[in-house]
Formats: sequence, C-alpha cells, structure tokens
Amino acid sequence: MLEADIALDPFPFNGGTTSCEALWVGLPVISLTTDSFIGRQGLRCLTRTGIADLASDSEEHYVANALKLAADRDRLADLRLNLPARVSAVCSITTSIFRNWKAPIVICGPVIATV
Repeated sequence: MLEADIALDPFPFNGGTTSCEALWVGLPVISLTTDSFIGRQGLRCLTRTGIADLASDSEEHYVANALKLAADRDRLADLRLNLPARVSAVCSITTSIFRNWKAPIVICGPVIATV
C-alpha cells in the first residue's frame, strides 16, 4: 500500500475499512459515491478527513479526479505527509465521544425489558 500514489475506492460498493486504512497511512483515496449506504462510506471518510473533493458523483468525474490528483505531485506529497494526522484526529474525537456515551450506560446497568 505504501508504494502506491493513489487508492481507487471500488464501486458500486466502497472499500470501507480498506479505504480508511489507506487514508490512515497517508494514501489518498478517490471514491465514487452511489445512492446506497455502503456506496457512501468513501464520501464519509473523505469528508471527515477534509478531502471531500476526492469523492466523485459519476464515473467520468471519478476518472477525472484520479488523473487530476496523479498530476498534482505537490498535493500528493502534502496528503502523504498530513493524512495520517488527520485520520488520527478524527479517530480521537470518535473515541472521546464513545467514552462520553458509555458512562451513562455503565451507570444504568442492565435493563430488562418487559412487554
């Protein structure tokens, strides 16, 4: 993965974990957004890391995005350097949200539902 310059998110079903791992190691991902939940995962990851412009809304735009990024060596170098920190920042926010959400559940303890 570290030898690639760009990862192409598969479609109609996005790569999910694989695409997020690519971003984690500094590999930018070009994604094609579809109408399904799973076809929007790439857009979600790219938006959270501040590079939503790499999400495409058509196959033509997907190819154009890949070609444009491949030609922009400065942006590729910047993304390679800064993406890991962006992903880490997003993950640390998510972790703190989970901790805040978990506390009330632990206090409440198990609840038995009755019908």
